[in-house]
Amino acid sequence: MIPTIDWGVIGPVAIVAVTGMIALIVHMITGNSEKNFTQKVTVFGLLIALTSLLAAGGSERFVLQEMVVMDRLGSVGQLLTVFSALIVALVSPAYLEAKRIKLGEFYPMLAWATVGGMIVCCTRNLLVLFVGIEILSISLYVLAGLHRTSKKSEESAIKYFLLGAFATGFLLYGIAMFYGATGSLNMSTLVSYWLHGAPENKILLSLSFALIAVGIGFKCSLAPFHQWTPDVYEGAPTNVVAFMATGGKVGAFVALWNFADSFGHAGRFVGMTIATLAVLSMLVGNVLAMAQKNIKRLLAYSSIANAGYVAVAAASVAIAFRLNHIALIFFLFGYVLTSLGVFVVVLAMAKDGEEPMSLDDLKGLASRSPILAYSLVVFVLSLIGLGPVSGFLGKLFILKDALTANLAWLAVVMVLNSIFGAFYYFGMLRSAFAPAEGDARPISLSIPQTFSLSVCVVGVIGAVVFYAPLLAHLGLR
Repeated sequence: MIPTIDWGVIGPVAIVAVTGMIALIVHMITGNSEKNFTQKVTVFGLLIALTSLLAAGGSERFVLQEMVVMDRLGSVGQLLTVFSALIVALVSPAYLEAKRIKLGEFYPMLAWATVGGMIVCCTRNLLVLFVGIEILSISLYVLAGLHRTSKKSEESAIKYFLLGAFATGFLLYGIAMFYGATGSLNMSTLVSYWLHGAPENKILLSLSFALIAVGIGFKCSLAPFHQWTPDVYEGAPTNVVAFMATGGKVGAFVALWNFADSFGHAGRFVGMTIATLAVLSMLVGNVLAMAQKNIKRLLAYSSIANAGYVAVAAASVAIAFRLNHIALIFFLFGYVLTSLGVFVVVLAMAKDGEEPMSLDDLKGLASRSPILAYSLVVFVLSLIGLGPVSGFLGKLFILKDALTANLAWLAVVMVLNSIFGAFYYFGMLRSAFAPAEGDARPISLSIPQTFSLSVCVVGVIGAVVFYAPLLAHLGLR
C-alpha cells in the first residue's frame, strides 16, 4: 500500500529542495547576471517554505513509518534553519559583489544545505538523521571553498571535508552498532534495550553512544571535536560562515537533544558524559576566545562555548527525562537571531573587496554607522545573557533545567563561563565605539541589510517583551 503522506510535514522540505533545483536551472540559463535572478528565486522559495512552516503548527505528527517526526522542537528548528538561510540569501549579493565572488551556485547550495538541516530537525530515525547530516555537510563543504581565488577558502574547505568525512565514519559505525543492539534504527527503542536488554546489548549501546556522540559532537562543534571550527570560520566566505554558525548548527543541536532524551530514565551515564563535554566546550570556547584578535575566529570559539550551553540542556534532559524543550527552543531562538545579527554587521562593513578581519577593523563603527554599532550592543548583550534580551531567557531556562536534574555544579560552571565570556564580547564593543583609525567613511546599508538587521534586533528584544504570548503559541503554558 502507498503510505499516506502528511504534506504539512514533508511539504516545507520539498519546497526548499525544489527551490534549489529551480535556482540551479535559472543560474544555468542566465549565468552570472547582474539582476540576480538566482538569488530572487531562492529568496522567493524560502519565503514560501517559511510561510508553510508557520501555517503548519507544531503538534506532534508521525510520517513515513515514523521515520519523520514533527513536534514543537522540530518545527521551531526547521523554522530557524529556513529563516537563517533566508537572511543569508538576502544579504549575500552585496557581500559577493564586494568580494568579487561571481558564482551563482551559492544559492542552490544554500538551499540544499537548508534541506539537510531541516531533515535532521524532524527525525528520530538514525538512518534519516545520517542522510540529513550528509546533505547538510556536503553542501557546506562546497560552500566553504566558494571563494576559489582565496587560498584560505580552499584550505578551509579541504580541512572541513577531511575532518567531516572522518566524523561521518564514527557516526555511521555508531548507527551500525545501534542497529546490532536493538534491531531498529529508531531512537525510541533505545531505552527498553538499555534497561532490559542482555549485558552484551548494553555494551554495544555504550559503544554506539560514544561513536554517535563523536559524529553529532563534530557538527555541534563540541570540544574536543571542535578543531575544524576556527580554521573553517576564518577561511570560508563570511556569508557562508553566517549560515554555518546558525542554520547549519540548529539541526545538530536538535539531534543532540533528541538523542539524549531517548535514553529516558536510564540516562545517568549518558547525561554525565554529555555534561563533561559541556564543561570542556564552555572552557575551551571561552578561554581561547580571549586570545583572539580575528573576528571570525573569536565568533568560532564563541560558537563552541554556545554548543557547551546546549550540551548542558541535553545533559539535563538525559538525567531528568521528559523535561520540557522550552529551554532549548528559547536558547536556539536567541542564538540564531543574535549570531545572524553579528554576521550581518560584519557583512555590511565589507566594501571594495575588503571586510573587517580583526577587532581593530571595528574601530570607528559608532561614528561610521550608529545603527550598526547600537545593533551590535543588543547582540553582544544577548550573547552574554544580560538584560531584557532573548539570550538571557535561553540561558535562564537551561539553568533551571540543570537544577531540576540535580546538576547544580554544572549550572554554576555555566554561570561562571557566561561571566568569563563577557570580557571578550565587551572587547568587540570597545573596538566599535573607539575612534576610527583607518577608513572613516560612513557605511551605507542596502534595503536587504537594513531589513535583516531590523528583524534580528526586533526578534532578540521581542522574545522577552512577548514572552507570555510565545509560550502560549508554543503550547508550553
